Amino acid sequence: MEERIKAEHEKDPNTHTWEVQASVPVDTKTARRAELRGSFRAEGGMVVKSLEVICSSCRRPFDMVADEKCSATIDNTHLIGGDSGVRAKRIVHAPVGKVIQQPLPSRRGLSGYSPQAGR
Repeated sequence: MEERIKAEHEKDPNTHTWEVQASVPVDTKTARRAELRGSFRAEGGMVVKSLEVICSSCRRPFDMVADEKCSATIDNTHLIGGDSGVRAKRIVHAPVGKVIQQPLPSRRGLSGYSPQAGR
């Protein structure tokens, strides 16, 4: 499989790198090992349900971008919300409350450590 993927990318470097999001039923022991190691070994002949097929580079589904070039090989503006001159600006809200100025507390002496000490 890795040779076929490498051959596709050598033929056209702008191709997608497809990965399958899958659901694999496992027992408790295998689930514990998979959580610990981040991977597990499947048995031969195991049927794996495919949940979704996406490109691992541009993170887009197969059915939306199968006929297009991978946009991540060109630039990643689709991942950051597009061009900053075109997308909506952040909304700046008016302040809710009012800041009250108070004198700075004394940091020296016993009253600097405890508010009840100077009484």
